[in-house]
Amino acid sequence: MKNTRLILAVCIVIVLCSFAAPDWVDLKSAAGRFSMKFPRQPTPQTQDVNTGNLHLKLHMHVYDASKYKDDNLAYVVMYCDYPSDMVNSDFRDEIVDTIIYGGINSMAESMEGKIISIEKSNYKDFPGKRARVDVKKGEGYAYVKIYLVHSRMYLMEVVCDTKNDHNASIEKFFDSFVLQESKPAEKKPATKH
Repeated sequence: MKNTRLILAVCIVIVLCSFAAPDWVDLKSAAGRFSMKFPRQPTPQTQDVNTGNLHLKLHMHVYDASKYKDDNLAYVVMYCDYPSDMVNSDFRDEIVDTIIYGGINSMAESMEGKIISIEKSNYKDFPGKRARVDVKKGEGYAYVKIYLVHSRMYLMEVVCDTKNDHNASIEKFFDSFVLQESKPAEKKPATKH
């Protein structure tokens, strides 16, 4: 009888553990000089962006969670390097604020969104902002954090349905961001078109 109970207890534990949420996976980007945790393995992507007379290359890691049982629809981390004489975290606060706000505003516009809130959210000694964006007139929310580290901008984003607003996975994702080193990126000249 004791053995039967013990075997039954072990079987119950095994079954319950098989339904437990999987551990998040570590993303370590040597080129991006950061690490971060995702619910599942993200897909690396790059995109060329022309902003007026400046050419930028966005480096992204995207996890589309929309087809999985997840609190959110998407998790994204991206970075890009600006010419250090044009964008730099060593600039005066009001210039840095304008640069970071511009990044959040551009992201909101690309999602047909409206910024609901924006607040200061630094990473160590580097300036940053956190924003909440209403996506497509109430279809969902995007939570965004942007940090400016020397001339490199990091942007993290989580998109969720309205019913999953303020879920714990948003903070877990944001809190997992770790900058590996904070030396300035190699100086690159502005590329103009």
